[in-house]
Amino acid sequence: MNRKKNVLIPFEKSILFFASKYNCEFYGYQLAKDMDIKKSTKVGTMYRALNRLVKMGYLSVRWEEPREAEKRSSLHSPQRKLYRLA
Repeated sequence: MNRKKNVLIPFEKSILFFASKYNCEFYGYQLAKDMDIKKSTKVGTMYRALNRLVKMGYLSVRWEEPREAEKRSSLHSPQRKLYRLA
């Protein structure tokens, strides 16, 4: 799909709308649940859109610290990629 540089598509606008409801950082699975995205292909599309939004400067991203992951679960949970409106 040919896209104009820095022009948001409707799905990206929806992501930003849902992201604006969080008062803190959020992670992809949380966003997918809130947006009611159930099919794995749509989830993959969402992660690609999140990466585009980061590159365009709409979102900032960081990896969760290992200590934060340990606090969440006594099991060895993988670190989450955390997003926030920029």
